[in-house]
Amino acid sequence: MKEKKGFQMPHTMAILFCCLIFIAILTYIIPAGSYERIVNSTGRSVVDPESFQYIESAPVSPMGVLRSISSGFSGAASILAMTFFSGGAIMILRRINVIDAAMSALARKFEGRGLLVIPVLMTVFALIDNFIGTPELCMVYIPIVMPLMFRLGFDSITTMATVVLGSAVGFSAAFANPFTVIIGQQICELPLYSGWQLRVIGMIVMLAIGILYVTRYAKKVLADPTVSSVYAEDMAKRSEYLAKQNDIQ
Repeated sequence: MKEKKGFQMPHTMAILFCCLIFIAILTYIIPAGSYERIVNSTGRSVVDPESFQYIESAPVSPMGVLRSISSGFSGAASILAMTFFSGGAIMILRRINVIDAAMSALARKFEGRGLLVIPVLMTVFALIDNFIGTPELCMVYIPIVMPLMFRLGFDSITTMATVVLGSAVGFSAAFANPFTVIIGQQICELPLYSGWQLRVIGMIVMLAIGILYVTRYAKKVLADPTVSSVYAEDMAKRSEYLAKQNDIQ
């Protein structure tokens, strides 16, 4: 009797391609419109909110969908280059065991109270994205934090959640983000950093919710590592990381 296969998450590229197709289909459904831009009293070009008008739709063709992939890579070339160079620098540091030695030292400090590392790291990542505003770099932090999380008994999902949620909170609720706050307030002609008190409160609330969410999951993994959906995959990685850190010590 054949065993029923459980649901398997599609590959990341397959999910992204499905999202691309879905958005292309929406261009046939959602009416097209445009705004005109005017020059305000400071000489800055801004959108005129009263100038909206419907225009002839230009749905994306199947070839346009395929061309948009290469166009997207071209438009994001600077971000891709920065990510690759940052990732390369991180791998060089890992090859000479600098990162592993640092993570081993942190693991000894947090030994027996490993759950404290989650709010500490999430707060750090939130503050980084609050002031710098580059959440795309969170993928570079993951291989740095992974050895520490494995050493403390967590899984790769805890690592991903700690880094990504921390960065997402810092970016979305930022009070000093140069891209979402400073530029936006300049366009709207608002005083710089006005309303920062409300955004600080929002950031604290969102960060607290994120920390509680990740900590709750991490406690389950500490109590029973087999509850992790990536338990089998993590076993090999964990053994590799721990063996390397033991060699360092």
